[in-house]
Amino acid sequence: MYFYVTTAFLQFYIYDKFVPGGSPQGLLDTLAKDDLRREILVARKLQTGSQVQSHSSAIIEKLVKLNAYSNSAVVALYYPFRNEVDLLPLLTDMDKTFVFPKVVKGTRTLDFFRIRSVNDFVKGSYGIMEPADNLKKVEIENIDLFAVPGVAFSILGERIGYGGGYYDSTLRHRKKTSVSVGTAFSIQLVDPGFSQDQDIPVDILITESKTYFCNDKPGS
Repeated sequence: MYFYVTTAFLQFYIYDKFVPGGSPQGLLDTLAKDDLRREILVARKLQTGSQVQSHSSAIIEKLVKLNAYSNSAVVALYYPFRNEVDLLPLLTDMDKTFVFPKVVKGTRTLDFFRIRSVNDFVKGSYGIMEPADNLKKVEIENIDLFAVPGVAFSILGERIGYGGGYYDSTLRHRKKTSVSVGTAFSIQLVDPGFSQDQDIPVDILITESKTYFCNDKPGS
């Protein structure tokens, strides 16, 4: 009972304080990015396993209905970490080539490697599961769609990651026709207006309840 009440309180608190219609001064008038990360990560951590599973399934259903997904041959996913949206069930889609990121040592960029099953992963940087060393690398210009995780998103596609800048640095080099799709739970939505010059927004944002088309990019 205590866990349920705590979760419900945090969800109410975040919606009331951070999403449109909440704080009239905007999010960053009251909290710095690091403070926001901590708030959202606490709320996400308190979701139950069944909540994560059911919400992730709803997000997958919306993702596979996108034209951008249907038209993509090579799709970049990620291994879920600390209650992130779990897209691993997509690996059963035999019509796609799936690639997963791996940190390039000494840099803030990611390389991508083809994954065929969950047995292709090993524990890597920061304890995150990543592709094993013997897997085939796929160049970023060959990737059609990127599923992008994050700590928080706005409905305009703005994204707050974990602070390392890996996706921002990497997505600068993707081909222009590729589409980036942010995947997040509704509790991770925040007021827009926090984006900085180095931040790369996503083209589409999907939560368990809604799909947001964040720009007019063809294919999205």
